[in-house]
Amino acid sequence: MIRKWKRPTLYGSGAFKHFLESRSKLVQEKYRPPLICLNPAVQFFVRAKYEKPPPVQIVKDTLNLSDGGVVAFDQFTIDKGHCDDHDHVILLVPGLRESTHSVKILSLANSFLLKGFSNVFVLNYRASCSIPLMSKRLSFAYGDGNHINEGVSRLESLFPEKKIILVGACLGAMCAIDYLSTEESNRQSIAGGVLHSCNWELKSATLKSFIRRQL
Repeated sequence: MIRKWKRPTLYGSGAFKHFLESRSKLVQEKYRPPLICLNPAVQFFVRAKYEKPPPVQIVKDTLNLSDGGVVAFDQFTIDKGHCDDHDHVILLVPGLRESTHSVKILSLANSFLLKGFSNVFVLNYRASCSIPLMSKRLSFAYGDGNHINEGVSRLESLFPEKKIILVGACLGAMCAIDYLSTEESNRQSIAGGVLHSCNWELKSATLKSFIRRQL
């Protein structure tokens, strides 16, 4: 079956549906499959077979959270010849179904490494990367960015003289927005944020405090 241009279907009714339709660009735009693979069901298998992750080395580590939880806190590296001693540390926050080994996260890490950033980290969610769920809380619930604060604190202790750039992808972008809109993010080590594949209206009130700081 071949799909044409199509807008995602949003089921429901009432004020909440209207709120989502007015704020989420994900349901406002039309999408179509690429010409090289018009059947969306086949795309999954084609991508799994032919998409190869970039040659990025991973240094595994964990981060113990204040509530007893444990998350994977890994670092990406490549040949030192590609890297410079930048004044910034990159902290990646993946999407809901992504982790250290996801092609999207590896590709983002590889792009930063090739641009000369030698310190690129990823802060995973609980119960991912083969780490069991050690607490009752799920860090990705409702785009909650509280766990990012503890990841930033770890980087501050490792690199006290460097600035941190927060990079969120998909749901990770929502977690980044949540964190950047809080008082905890108002620290000298945060140089700014990059939101990748964010499906929400970025001009919402939650970002006012962050925009006023003009990072």
